[in-house]
Amino acid sequence: MTNVLSSASRSNRTGRRERTLPPETRVTVAQLAEMLGRPKSFIYRHIKPRNGCEPIPHRKLDGQIVVVLSQAREWVRRHEILGAA
Repeated sequence: MTNVLSSASRSNRTGRRERTLPPETRVTVAQLAEMLGRPKSFIYRHIKPRNGCEPIPHRKLDGQIVVVLSQAREWVRRHEILGAA
C-alpha cells in the first residue's frame, strides 16, 4: 500500500500535485477512506477495537468521527506490510 498520508507533496498519476496537509489536520471518515483508497467501511471496521487489534485513533468533533492525520499516518506505518504482493 502506498503511504498517501505522508507529509511530502508528490505528483499523482494525472500529473497534479497532491496537497500537503499539516499533521494536526483533522479529517472525516470519508476523507480518510479516500486518502487510503479504501471504502468507508474499512475505516469504521478499524476504528472499533476488536480482539486485541489496535484501532485507528479517532475522536468526535461535534458528533462526527474525525481522525488526526499524524495519528493516522503512524497507524498506517505500524500496520502496513511492505513488499506484499
